[in-house]
Amino acid sequence: MDLFIVRHGNTFGPNDVVRRVGSDTDIPLVEKGLEQATAVGTWLKENGYTPALVVRGPLLRHQQMATGLAEACGYTADIQEIHNLREINYGPDENQPEAAVLERLGSATLTAWDQDAIVPPNWEVDIPAIQQGWQQVANAAQTPCTVAVTSNGTARFANVLTSTAATMPKLKTGAIGHLRGKAGHWDVVNWNFRP
Repeated sequence: MDLFIVRHGNTFGPNDVVRRVGSDTDIPLVEKGLEQATAVGTWLKENGYTPALVVRGPLLRHQQMATGLAEACGYTADIQEIHNLREINYGPDENQPEAAVLERLGSATLTAWDQDAIVPPNWEVDIPAIQQGWQQVANAAQTPCTVAVTSNGTARFANVLTSTAATMPKLKTGAIGHLRGKAGHWDVVNWNFRP
């Protein structure tokens, strides 16, 4: 079975001030993000991955990404919502400009988060709940191909499905992580690629 973990597309345009948006900042995809949704769905279809199941987190950006890719790849069944695929809460950095977050935390702390998912001080990250969400995905993935749409902070902890103890590296917006296996054991085929 194939499991595709998809990060939602862009939520900021080229002239926007990029902010760190988490679970408490429910914003839509911008035009580029909607294009990324179509690109992911088109890539799935062109590569023979017709999803039998699409699941998503509860945020608007998850819904728009899942709907866009589903339309592009021909998926017509219901898209299921899994609350624990939501996104983490960035605490005092929630909805703050990236420059302010960098100033508060420093580059070493942000690099540790990006590379190793070491949670910065005062961020609200319920790792057991996130891992429970990934177990829900794995339990539902009794089909040849499943797509799960979420955010980067949540995707980092999909390692609970794999044989590796290391957290997953950061997923770029509109990027895919490809796992293959079965509910009890998944191997990473590819991670952080954009169609």
